Amino acid sequence: DITDCGFLGTSPAFDGSTWVNVGTLGDFGLNLKAGVIDVMFKTEGTAERMTLLGVTDSPGKHPGFSIDFNTGLNMQFQRHCVCIWFRDYHGHTSRCCAELPAVFDNAWHSLSLRVMDIDTAHFRFRIDGRLVDAASSSQASSEGFLNLAHPLGVGCHNDRSKQSQFFKGSIRALKLGVSHID
Repeated sequence: DITDCGFLGTSPAFDGSTWVNVGTLGDFGLNLKAGVIDVMFKTEGTAERMTLLGVTDSPGKHPGFSIDFNTGLNMQFQRHCVCIWFRDYHGHTSRCCAELPAVFDNAWHSLSLRVMDIDTAHFRFRIDGRLVDAASSSQASSEGFLNLAHPLGVGCHNDRSKQSQFFKGSIRALKLGVSHID
């Protein structure tokens, strides 16, 4: 049940103004309680917030998810921090964040996230295959997620068809889906 959104052997560069629309995510929003995100990327240190991939939808309190760089647990700028968040239909958010200065070295890195329990913000977060000690918080409920109708932005955050927080770097591969085994 994993969808490969890979770039067919290419590694597109994102210059801070470009992004890729990979379309809508079908029932990924409904299945976040078993969500899987795997991505290969490289980026340099910058002094601004960037989104590797993200989407915010219109219904309710704007559900969505995102992988943000230079963003802390409070969703404010925090240099060298990687934050992954999921927001449900009611506006409740689960987050997983870690300070990871080593990934801002312009070398290839893998990021893997497995949602173990969205209700308690229990995530298995790995960088380059190593488990990351990450801070987490949760208000979201697995019952509050919906299908996401707006397209996923790769290289930016697509917030109801308005793009922001453009990524600067390259992406080699991206896989999203649902997994019932680890």
